[in-house]
Amino acid sequence: MIAASSAHLGSLAARLSARAERLARAHAEMRLRRRKGDPSRWRKPGLLWPLFTKD
Repeated sequence: MIAASSAHLGSLAARLSARAERLARAHAEMRLRRRKGDPSRWRKPGLLWPLFTKD
């Protein structure tokens, strides 16, 4: 059985929020580069895997 502790919900929310922000920033930059026709968007690890790279 999976149980959630209310003591850790604040840190969970903060981590999820930080991940969502990284995804949103990468998505926005990828859209901008796509609109400009910039082929380097496929060579930037932070844009391809924003949750797995350290920028």
